[in-house]
Amino acid sequence: MICSAPDYLPLSFCSFIRHFLNLFTFKSYNIEIKKDNHKTILGYSCRSLFYIFMDFMSKKNDNLTIVTTPIHHTSYRNIIEKFVKPENIHIIKMNKNYNKIENLPSVDNCDVVIITHLFGQDLILKDFTAFKKKHNCLFVEDRVQGGKIYKNSESIFDISFYSCGMDKRPVALGGGFVNIKNDSKNYNELNIFFKNTINSYPKESRFDRFLFLFKKIPTYFLYNSKIFIYFFIKILNIFNFDIISFAKYYRKKNPGFEHGAFLKNPSEPLLKSIHQEINNTDHIENLYSEKFSKFKSLKNMKNYIKWYNNNNLLTPYNTFYIDKSNLTTFKNYMKKHNICVVDNPTYKIFNHFYEGKIQDKYFNDSLIYMPSLANMNDDEMNYLIKILNNYENSICHNNF
Repeated sequence: MICSAPDYLPLSFCSFIRHFLNLFTFKSYNIEIKKDNHKTILGYSCRSLFYIFMDFMSKKNDNLTIVTTPIHHTSYRNIIEKFVKPENIHIIKMNKNYNKIENLPSVDNCDVVIITHLFGQDLILKDFTAFKKKHNCLFVEDRVQGGKIYKNSESIFDISFYSCGMDKRPVALGGGFVNIKNDSKNYNELNIFFKNTINSYPKESRFDRFLFLFKKIPTYFLYNSKIFIYFFIKILNIFNFDIISFAKYYRKKNPGFEHGAFLKNPSEPLLKSIHQEINNTDHIENLYSEKFSKFKSLKNMKNYIKWYNNNNLLTPYNTFYIDKSNLTTFKNYMKKHNICVVDNPTYKIFNHFYEGKIQDKYFNDSLIYMPSLANMNDDEMNYLIKILNNYENSICHNNF
């Protein structure tokens, strides 16, 4: 049996409790952190900060035009569609493995380029300096599922968004932050707008923060405790409950973030948690890197992880590509062996029609989350490899 869920919270039980203890803080915490070459603004969530940014850009230009990758987190996709007309959303064509951007679309004008990194690694980019200079535009990145969090600051990006959610890097069980380079276009206006807008939002109360943390208690045990997971799967089996349907239901009913009321001013307990954890990422990335390296050494994963570009994937999500035509068969096979998997709950494509949408949708619909490597031991990894080999043999036999 594999006692690992399709997600993982990269914090110890003591760290988990510490976030509850922060509810009793009486200090005030700044939402602004000044660095040598950028400024960091802390917010209630990553999506609230991105919303503020897009609100700012739309106020600067009521005909806002963007160039962007086709696949985003649901919230980013929805926010972009709220502020940008469909005809002004120009989609970047990616390579077939969705790990490289070779060229940006040829457009008459562009205000913002928005790049979402995927699968725990950075997208491979060409030098787009000429494009940026021509259009005098901002380059923005969603680094929530990117590679190493604090990468070289000499990149082309002006603005970088990060999440501090329950399964992110860093993990503060909520919150997010944005880094804005000192030399970016509209730097001063952006900083003032971010701070004024955050302060204008309703303040998250301590009780709201407590409820948010309290709801994460069962999640912590379901995702992190191998003993709890073992007995829980046994109970599901006794009552003949479908483990895959349960996982899908639980993620929908108890997400790691606010779906609706996310435009808030973070409470002091949340800000304290972010300040404590904002530089605490190395141990998380080392864990993910070691686990992925170990797993990949056991089997050639080229067919399942098409996007691998020779960098260990720094994410709790063990995402596989299973061709959409085989997805139901694959899920049934995993269910038969008590292996919990979840259809891609994270990434979405745009609603309007654009050139290449069919290819992007097929790829996106072929993604599935396997049990997280972060909580798997060697025996469980070997067992999963065995199941995958048996599945491949059964498929070959049936096709023959």
